[in-house]
Amino acid sequence: MDFRSQLSAFKSGGGNSGSNNNNNNNNGGGGGRGYPSSNSSQRGYGNTNSSSSSYYGRGGGGGGGGGGRGDNSHHRDRDHHRDSHSHRDHHRDDHGKRRNRPWGNNDGGGPPQRRRYHSPDRDGLGELRQFGYIIPKGNPALPSVALQKKKTKHIALLAITIDDLPYEHIWKAWIDTLNNSASTKDEYYISLVCHAKFPHKVTTPWLKDRLLLRHPKLGRGNSYLDPEYLSRKPEWGSVEITRAMLDLLQESAKIGQDDQKDPRFSSNRYVVRMPGQTVDTTVPPTPEATAESTALLPSVDQFLFISETCLPIRTAPELFRLLPGPTVSWINGRHRKDPKTPKNKYEDDQFGLISRKIPGQFRWKADQWVLLGRLHATAILAMDRPHFHPRHQFWQHFRNINASDEMYIPTALAILGYLRYTLEGEDTQRARNNLTAGETEATATSPKNAAAKKEKEDDKAKIAPIPILPPPPEMVLKRAVTYTDWTEGMRNPACFTKGILEFGKVAQLARKEGCLVARKFAPKVVIPGEEASKDITQEKGYITAEDWLEAVQKMEQEDAEKAKLEEPVAVESKEAVEEDNSAKPEEETKEALGAEDEPTQEPKVASIKPNNTTNNDSDEEGEEEDDDDDDQQENELE
Repeated sequence: MDFRSQLSAFKSGGGNSGSNNNNNNNNGGGGGRGYPSSNSSQRGYGNTNSSSSSYYGRGGGGGGGGGGRGDNSHHRDRDHHRDSHSHRDHHRDDHGKRRNRPWGNNDGGGPPQRRRYHSPDRDGLGELRQFGYIIPKGNPALPSVALQKKKTKHIALLAITIDDLPYEHIWKAWIDTLNNSASTKDEYYISLVCHAKFPHKVTTPWLKDRLLLRHPKLGRGNSYLDPEYLSRKPEWGSVEITRAMLDLLQESAKIGQDDQKDPRFSSNRYVVRMPGQTVDTTVPPTPEATAESTALLPSVDQFLFISETCLPIRTAPELFRLLPGPTVSWINGRHRKDPKTPKNKYEDDQFGLISRKIPGQFRWKADQWVLLGRLHATAILAMDRPHFHPRHQFWQHFRNINASDEMYIPTALAILGYLRYTLEGEDTQRARNNLTAGETEATATSPKNAAAKKEKEDDKAKIAPIPILPPPPEMVLKRAVTYTDWTEGMRNPACFTKGILEFGKVAQLARKEGCLVARKFAPKVVIPGEEASKDITQEKGYITAEDWLEAVQKMEQEDAEKAKLEEPVAVESKEAVEEDNSAKPEEETKEALGAEDEPTQEPKVASIKPNNTTNNDSDEEGEEEDDDDDDQQENELE
């Protein structure tokens, strides 16, 4: 390049090239910075003019000078980082993948990066804990003594229906039996929460006011929009039935603890019976009334699942007498290794298609219609964290099986440590005994770090560990709650459509098994595709409230009479056995005395000597004492 071209390039590049580029040498001055401008003298990258560029470009290099960078003073020169880039590329493998660089100095020294590790997964539930489910380690802590002695005063009926409740009149009569009871102390509450598949087809106001609702939405101002019913639209065997059961549990657990001011959305609206009130006169307390009325409403102690075809076989006072406290549940569950579990493809699919994250020793099956104490219900609900999206909730592990409603609750209780299968010394959850509650999985320190491990052990030594005992067997009773006849097949139970005649027979069988409810009762057999009659009272299988009450009270009286007849017999027989046992040694002694008195005719004391060793010993001791006294007297005389 001749002198003229160099001079023109120098003038067009700017006069500050010397200050912007420190690499000037004898080959020529460096190009200046390019500045954004709308004129035609704006320079782009290289030595060519660019009249359309609107960015920070390089100035044209003069002679052998290097091109200047854009006006971004905090950027370093590109050549300054070429060594580091080449050093980074040096640590790539043959396929171009990045390899781990040595930390610290160039020689690879320096401390290694601290790694997090997970403590040993002894009980097989570590993966579920890492995902975020709240699963305590070790055996669950025992409830307080006061909670164990607490009696059930509030029960919630959790109904799953298609639309209306066919036997609503019977359930109302069942609730009113508390008012007709002879008991002087009335302190019982009853609530009803319903999930309907088609909530818009519910016709009775009594049931419609107790349907599940979606979360309220704010409209204009501070008022809520109209309530919107919540329905999972479940099909037979689908996981949506399980979701409906969880919705019922979650909503009923709020009763007595809800601070919702709008009575349309308050959980207290589910109350159907309060002490001293009938079904028709019961008005649930609202926060707008008085603070005392809401404070007096206790939380639910027991949760009873029922269907639209269920009927009570006991009066309400009798049921409350049989109900356990809030720390006990009734679940007719069985483990896969249980000999009573059928061995067929249906059972194999139910147990085998659960998510692999749930180990096999925690998989249980039970009847859908269970009785849950508040202790266990709240623990099941607490497994899912409040911020969990539905696609991450625990029920997702059961979506690939049929009738997940029979698997979810017992499996959850087994994971929480309340259900165990033990047979001939085999314990499916033996590993829980080696764990301590309160351990964390993700925040544990590496065992290679000796200092941290020693510090952790010292902290544990300072605080005495609290012993956690295994739960007593009374916390989960394996007994049926709802009587169901499965003699017709495993898919659907038998349906009773002959009214009060069949109800009496079924109720007798159910009471013998210790059940509280029986199913499946229907006014008539519904044929698919046939329209159901609007007036079910005209059907042959319809049961009136009067007939139901008469039949139940009759059975209750018969059971009471049988109990009275059995109690005295049992007491007399026990006392008679004790009298016989106490009379036998007396007769034996009399015979022995009489046998020796006849030939010798000696005093009784003499006759007892050969048969009573204790008397002989005492006589010998007495003789020895007399000899000692004589010796002492002789010594004194001497």
